[in-house]
Amino acid sequence: VFKVRKFHKNDNSAEKFEREKRITDAIAPVLPVAVPKIELVQAGPYLFYKTHFIPGRVLVDLPLKRIIANKDKIGKQIGQVIYSLFNADLKTLRDMMPKDAKKRGLGMVHGDMCSNIIVNPDTMDVVGIIDWEYAFYSSLWYEFQGIYRVRRKMRQTDIAPIAMWEYYRLRDEKSKKTK
Repeated sequence: VFKVRKFHKNDNSAEKFEREKRITDAIAPVLPVAVPKIELVQAGPYLFYKTHFIPGRVLVDLPLKRIIANKDKIGKQIGQVIYSLFNADLKTLRDMMPKDAKKRGLGMVHGDMCSNIIVNPDTMDVVGIIDWEYAFYSSLWYEFQGIYRVRRKMRQTDIAPIAMWEYYRLRDEKSKKTK
């Protein structure tokens, strides 16, 4: 899979690509699903962003009835992804973290998850999350809202509340173990 950007005088595409590469390199080891492995390639005035293909289909491209029939499974898996991402100690990304992030209850979020969930169309398992260019440190509310904010189809599925319940189940389970 390739993305291409042509350099212009004030273009910051290289910075955007490098930022996304840093993020995906840091989060890939902590997430329970695939994340694109990014390679940056320059050819003349063009910067290419090359990633491996994650086999599957974009969730929102599947029929609504099929998504709704599998909403519990998908919602739980998305909740697990959000839990793993939000609570990860991403040492290589600490410079992106606001100084008061812990005090404010912030963690790493995808920021645009609704259109970027890859599922295996045969099993309806979440197998990957793509397009990490908007990832940043924010609140859980922002991430859960991001599951359905842009796409009407996702609002019709009730996946976001299921993902929230799974996130909090995992959080509570972990807090019981640490007591």
